[in-house]
Amino acid sequence: MLRNIRFPGRFNSFLELTFLDKAVETASLRLLRQSLGLKPSVNETRLLLNYVERGRGSLGDIRKLQRFFDFAFGFTRNDRKAKMKLVIAATGASGAVYLQRLVEQIDCATHEVHLVVSAYAREVAKQELDDFKIPVEVSQHSESDMNVPFVSGSARFDAMVIVPCSMATLGRIASGSSDSVLLRAADVFLKERRKLILVPRETPWNLIHARNVVTLLEAGAIVLPAIPSFYSRPSSLTAVVDTVVWRILDQIGLPNPGAYRWGQKGSAKTSRKRS
Repeated sequence: MLRNIRFPGRFNSFLELTFLDKAVETASLRLLRQSLGLKPSVNETRLLLNYVERGRGSLGDIRKLQRFFDFAFGFTRNDRKAKMKLVIAATGASGAVYLQRLVEQIDCATHEVHLVVSAYAREVAKQELDDFKIPVEVSQHSESDMNVPFVSGSARFDAMVIVPCSMATLGRIASGSSDSVLLRAADVFLKERRKLILVPRETPWNLIHARNVVTLLEAGAIVLPAIPSFYSRPSSLTAVVDTVVWRILDQIGLPNPGAYRWGQKGSAKTSRKRS
């Protein structure tokens, strides 16, 4: 009654995924959820299994295999209830309000949040915000303290967000520079294949900027420009900023009940009004 899904090529010698047949599918799904510590619905997990079976003829190399496992864990990340370990950093680009709204919407009492703010980022925050507030539960670190845990690949973290991310910082990360806590942490998240989210605000881009972004996308980073949306018809500056913060939270995999979802019934109430 066991159905083996084998991967073609050199992986047949050591890699074999086994899934139970329909008669015991419910039990297998329960074991899968428990073993991963995740809580996907039965329908979501069936979709995942179907995805594997459809790809059984094409998962013959390590890059495709890695993408499958990235998909498998990311597939259920939005349903995770467990404590997450996050690194949030800010550089000297304009857009300190995005950082402010992000830390306000993360449950810092539930999740472990580490913050690194560069000296220039603090200057920009003073200029752009009347009162830059950081929740007391957040662990703040100096940009020169290499003793922090998240600069080592052996320390497990879920995601890192750089918001706002200057084009200078983006370029240094793309070049592999690691001469500060922020840059070293970003390098670690890339090499460990962990989620790295960069939020640049700079516009327009030159060709060097664009090529650096391509380099980071190829390395596995998520580049999420601070471009707001307006279909929720935001009525204040904070509401406009939140349209970007909602997307950051979605990419991290954190609950985001206040987000406006296009075409989704029961979506959280927003300031959307008919003109």
